[in-house]
Amino acid sequence: MQASSFELKLARQLELEKIVSSIARGFVKIDNIDNAINRALQLIGEFSQSNRAYVFEINASESTMNNTYEWCQKYVEPEIDKLKNLPTAMYPWWMDKIKTGNILDIHDVSALDDSAKAEKELLEMQGIQSVLVLPIIYRSQLQGFVGFDNVESKGIWTYEDQTILGLAAEFFSNVFERILVESELTNINNNLGIAVDSLQRAHVQLFQQEQLVAIGQLAAGVAHEINNPLGFVLSNHSTLKSYVEKMIHIIGTQDYKKLDANLKTEYEYIKKDIGYLTEDIDTGLKRVKKIVEGLSFFSKMDSIEEFEFYDLNEGIKDTLFVVNYKITEDIQVDLKLDEQLPMMFVNGRKINQVILNLITNAVDAILDCSKPYNGKIVIETGIIDDSITLKIIDNGIGMTDEVKQHIFNPFFTTKPVGKGTGLGLNIIYDVIKNIHKGEIEIVSTDAVGTEIVVTLPLKE
Repeated sequence: MQASSFELKLARQLELEKIVSSIARGFVKIDNIDNAINRALQLIGEFSQSNRAYVFEINASESTMNNTYEWCQKYVEPEIDKLKNLPTAMYPWWMDKIKTGNILDIHDVSALDDSAKAEKELLEMQGIQSVLVLPIIYRSQLQGFVGFDNVESKGIWTYEDQTILGLAAEFFSNVFERILVESELTNINNNLGIAVDSLQRAHVQLFQQEQLVAIGQLAAGVAHEINNPLGFVLSNHSTLKSYVEKMIHIIGTQDYKKLDANLKTEYEYIKKDIGYLTEDIDTGLKRVKKIVEGLSFFSKMDSIEEFEFYDLNEGIKDTLFVVNYKITEDIQVDLKLDEQLPMMFVNGRKINQVILNLITNAVDAILDCSKPYNGKIVIETGIIDDSITLKIIDNGIGMTDEVKQHIFNPFFTTKPVGKGTGLGLNIIYDVIKNIHKGEIEIVSTDAVGTEIVVTLPLKE
């Protein structure tokens, strides 16, 4: 029994719906965009009984167009390789038509008049007798078009053909826009990655510069600190050398029992004084060693992230030893260190850098006061719950509310040019908050002083 026209139309409608559903599924998750587009062109071409289905993409300036995707019946010669970099200006009639956003339905290519002369020549060169085209538009700009060709006969495109071509054009518009967006996002991510890498390198360099500034400020004072013990070591060494030479001379030339009273007195004095000299030399050399060790600890410029067991109290004492040159007679340092403080597992170099910056800032805050008065710095350690606290209090110039809002910002500084990069407190914040998961709290009053409390969790 032959199917009625209604049944045929219904069957064709169902087939159309299946094709649309299949194309939509293919574009939901695109593992291979070329395969998805070529598959869609095949489904559309076979449904519409076309000989060729294709996609042209137009460049951003709309100056050229390229045939980028094509499906052909097996007996139809492909044209995709021949249709590259075609100047759009050569086909004004075609371009004007598709820019309107409507379907371009050419039932009979041979019937095109002289206004479409160039288009007619191109189509006839490919053996095309009829063509149906719909523009691909996204972001309010013509990006290309999708079309069907018939090379066997002059076609009358049905409503269903136009419907599926319209849906295909929408699919392709969405897909190409998605590709463009993903490309833009990739470029943005790549640029962000480059920017992040540059920022990280800059951060390392600036961190090193901040350390260099601190070390540069320390260098003059440390040289003075080293010169003091070295001075009396050298002086005592010179005296000791002359003593030894004289004793060798006395012992080598005369028997001690036969020495006259004056030589015996001198001999006994030298023998006694040598003990004092060697003791002073030993003290001076140990002091120099301590200073050098402390300075070398702060001069580490690498980015080693090693964590180690660390004694906060000893770190404070070592730091004070290094910055002692900055602490004038007018500044009193009061240590209130909890001797029961347990060892912490931290990055010792970075914690020492924090202590150095905080103590240096406290000293500078006192020295920056307009009127001279007795400065005082209190350094206190303790345990609260499962955390170790470090508190540094000074009676320096303090901070205004405006300054307090910006103190942790990179490059913000109240110091004059050449006295710091403005990274000190930013580095402190990074070390305490990000690296050690601790807290830092600052309470400051303008012209009164500042109290800084650092809390470091023991469990971390």
